[in-house]
Amino acid sequence: MPIPLSLFPPNAIGDVARIVRSDYTRLPVDRYQHRPSGVVGGVEGTARQRTFRQVLEALADHFGGDQIPVDFALEDGRRVYLDRGCVKMADTAGHLEIPTAEWPSRAGSSPQTVPCPC
Repeated sequence: MPIPLSLFPPNAIGDVARIVRSDYTRLPVDRYQHRPSGVVGGVEGTARQRTFRQVLEALADHFGGDQIPVDFALEDGRRVYLDRGCVKMADTAGHLEIPTAEWPSRAGSSPQTVPCPC
């Protein structure tokens, strides 16, 4: 099911939701990393982190459950994936949980999802 563009704050596409290119591959959970931002408060700290939190909350509301996709199609046909550093930082801050099991590794397979207690 394509995701409506209206869920995303301005500039979120391309910043915290990256456009899938032909070389995109899903990564195993142990390869998700973030560089320390130096900001106390985790995902709430910077404007970019606040935008990511808004995206998480919008996706959680849209899907009506505790699982949100990490990569997905938009209603305009583009495929995007959530910024991996933002995902890891949100995991560290407790805003979502990255599963410990291996995720599907092909972009064409069923969506990778993460539990989101948003």
